[in-house]
Amino acid sequence: MKIIFLVLNIPILLISGKSFANEPYDTTYKNFDYEFKVTEGKLSLKGVLSIPTNFKPADKLVILVSPPVALDRNYSGLFTAIADVMCKRGIAVLRFDNRAYTFPVEYPKDSLSMVDQAADVQDAVKSLKLDKRFKNAKIGLVGHSEGGSSVAIVASEDNVDFVIMLSAMGISGKQLSLYQFSTSLTKEFPFIDHISKKRIISDWESQLNIVSTINNIDSIKFLLKRNLDSLYKEDAKTRFGKMTFEEVVEYNMKLWVNNHRMLYTKFAPELYYSKIKCPVLFVFGRMDEKLDYQTNTKNIVCIFKNVHKTNYDLLLIDSLDHSYRVISNKPTDTSGKKYRRSFTNIIHQEKKSEFSISTISKIASWINKL
Repeated sequence: MKIIFLVLNIPILLISGKSFANEPYDTTYKNFDYEFKVTEGKLSLKGVLSIPTNFKPADKLVILVSPPVALDRNYSGLFTAIADVMCKRGIAVLRFDNRAYTFPVEYPKDSLSMVDQAADVQDAVKSLKLDKRFKNAKIGLVGHSEGGSSVAIVASEDNVDFVIMLSAMGISGKQLSLYQFSTSLTKEFPFIDHISKKRIISDWESQLNIVSTINNIDSIKFLLKRNLDSLYKEDAKTRFGKMTFEEVVEYNMKLWVNNHRMLYTKFAPELYYSKIKCPVLFVFGRMDEKLDYQTNTKNIVCIFKNVHKTNYDLLLIDSLDHSYRVISNKPTDTSGKKYRRSFTNIIHQEKKSEFSISTISKIASWINKL
């Protein structure tokens, strides 16, 4: 294992001697409409296939994978930026409107999970392998955030030649859910007292434990309702305000009992990462507001160390947030002192910054050196 970009405070990582000089590629490419079948041929997903003008059948191709919520092929511009940079460095790119976006009636909010997204990606891989333009191409996957979990599921079955995980989960879905809830609570209610915060987190964690450990839906519903009944009887006014018990149950069932949430909380990275045989690149921003890069990277290292995997790299970038936009300046606290960005102390910029083209270029260089 090698680290490609030096980050302090992680002494277990080594430094690679890899070069990231820009390769002299033809920067022109063409976009083509692309369609492939999913759900055993019952449905079709559409997207854009971008191919460099100098592309050869044995060159490299990547599929961009978003989280399983309703997202189009451009993914708020991130996938557009990635496709442009990749193609200008000789790498073909497929980005597509995912199933949740394409079929909102058939698949309402939170009905699709990372497993469903992985199945669609597998269908995309099969489709591209049958395309004569990519007869001998090395096909890789680039997954962002929860899309990285879908990539891991596909790669664990040895269906691709390389994978890139952008700000993907390195810890369990249960751990990350708890981290994101507790940090967002502090962010939304910065003046909440310690005792109240501890109680709120404890209540939420008690429900998270049920959803993350039980598989049977009826059992989850029963245990959630029993848990809520206990909390409501103990202190309904403080916990739920003017909500009736029926309203509390309805709200929490909608929140917890859906495919997206249940599969997310049950995700265990070691089950999939340990089975990936192809080269892997993990990329994290040090100013990621959705996850703690240090905790996640350390767990990834431990997982790979346990299975003696060495063909992976970590790319850790300063001034990069979860959406892969550049954070030009570190925010300041009320005393004017500089501090490291975290989920609990974000100061939102009025104008969105640009995507980190330099980071995407480093990723493209990693791919081209395989």
